[in-house]
Amino acid sequence: YDIKYWFNRLGLGEGWTELLRDFAPRIEFYPEAPDMLERYSREYELILITNAGREFMEIETAPIKKYFARTISCVSDFGEVKKTPDFYGRVCRSLGREPEEITHVGDHWQFDFIAPRGHGLRAFYLDRTGERDGEHIVHDLIELETRLI
Repeated sequence: YDIKYWFNRLGLGEGWTELLRDFAPRIEFYPEAPDMLERYSREYELILITNAGREFMEIETAPIKKYFARTISCVSDFGEVKKTPDFYGRVCRSLGREPEEITHVGDHWQFDFIAPRGHGLRAFYLDRTGERDGEHIVHDLIELETRLI
């Protein structure tokens, strides 16, 4: 998760920033994502939480960062590799919010759905494959809007 660590460990020098910048143009977002993030950001305080290191996150999210009030990297900000119920507790405390005040949406069943619910957050699983259905499962960010009402 820490690109600087691996570049140093493998003796690759300091070229990690150039490598990330070279790949930035290849980053694609789901078609509805930018419009829906803009829309949601007018009604909600959006927080981006990722397992990626801040170095990756800053480049990956540059085109949509303006929609987020805050960004959090598990690795860079909390020294954790995976999102756990305790991690979500730390996030709540850092935001000065109670778990019931936060809705989390993500595409990993364990880290983005089970773990936040384990700390009392309302969570939605973003299943773009369509393999799962249920009250707390959405298939795109447009469908999420109907669940937030």
